[in-house]
Amino acid sequence: MQDKVDKARELCHEILNLEDEKESFALLRASALGYLAESYTFESYDRASWYANKALETLDSCHVERAKKRRKDILNTYAFIKLVNKQGLDNIKIYNVCEEA
Repeated sequence: MQDKVDKARELCHEILNLEDEKESFALLRASALGYLAESYTFESYDRASWYANKALETLDSCHVERAKKRRKDILNTYAFIKLVNKQGLDNIKIYNVCEEA
């Protein structure tokens, strides 16, 4: 299992290292950052939080409809990270009714 997590992280970093002078891959980069956040959920709250926040920051430069949904997905992931790690519980935002339970 850890081999697959390591491979996923490696692929995400490859995406983040792509040359992108025109920021054409901003949504893809935000997704990679979100997946990195997920990969650290049970391993490191600080790292997972950093990647989630960086993903949200990256989405600020995306002005397409898909970016709005991706933002909600990342916020839900971040809420899950906070719940699992019992940190930052005072400011959780949930955008999917199914996640409220």
